[in-house]
Amino acid sequence: MLSSAEKRGYLSSVIDLAKRLNFSNQVSFTGPLFGHSLEEMYANSDVFVYASNYESFGQPILEAASHGLPIISTPTGVAREIVQPGRTGTLFEFGDVDALASALTSYVVNRDKIEEMGRELRSMVLSSYQWDTILTKYKALYEEVMGSCP
Repeated sequence: MLSSAEKRGYLSSVIDLAKRLNFSNQVSFTGPLFGHSLEEMYANSDVFVYASNYESFGQPILEAASHGLPIISTPTGVAREIVQPGRTGTLFEFGDVDALASALTSYVVNRDKIEEMGRELRSMVLSSYQWDTILTKYKALYEEVMGSCP
């Protein structure tokens, strides 16, 4: 799914690029996935790549992390909080395709490391981003803000 900020024709240009580079049989453009289909996609993945230029939060990043996938992402949204380079994933600057390629290559050759990173990230996310934990933090924040009001 593309954001409203994407240029018209972006998706078709990426699909055409995959064809020109002979990657069509290695890349799937699924469109939005939900429910069982989404769970299956996470289960069949090794890493989660999020190359967004802007993200206010990044729920897909958190979902992938909760499924034990190390994250390769631009420093947007929640990725800035949960991706600890070399420990839970890799951050790269938007547009830096060499850094993205380098991260993907290092993950391909080090399967044990990506599994370890995924376990650590999943543990971190499950302990810090459960609904009861988030609600407790919001309640404390609101109480602090209300306490500082005249």
